[in-house]
Amino acid sequence: RQAVVLAPKGLWGHSIASRFRKQFLQLGGEAMAEVHYANREDLDFAARSAASYSADMIFVIAYPTMARQIVPLLKFHQATAKKVYALSISFAGKNDPERDKDLEGVTFCDMPWMMQEGQSVQSRYLSNHS
Repeated sequence: RQAVVLAPKGLWGHSIASRFRKQFLQLGGEAMAEVHYANREDLDFAARSAASYSADMIFVIAYPTMARQIVPLLKFHQATAKKVYALSISFAGKNDPERDKDLEGVTFCDMPWMMQEGQSVQSRYLSNHS
């Protein structure tokens, strides 16, 4: 019911965080806070801040390289009682057991709130990959 959003600074991160908050609120949840990071140097502080909230879950917005660093930091800062969700883009899509072990326990989700009303998944995919 309560989430903390961990997102990169910038238009992409803010846009996805905003859409997540809107959808989560419509479903009866509460986004307690947004924590933003600009680069690798910010990750420890951002993970510690996200872990400090009494939220049920942490929603991670990150590409694979950053996600593989964020998740272990969340565990280090004892966010293990919280469920961690991440965008499907946080997984590189290729099995790499050695590198992917840092993402163990993360639930990956798709982003239906990123589609325009009435837009099919196929048309959304084609518009982003053409």
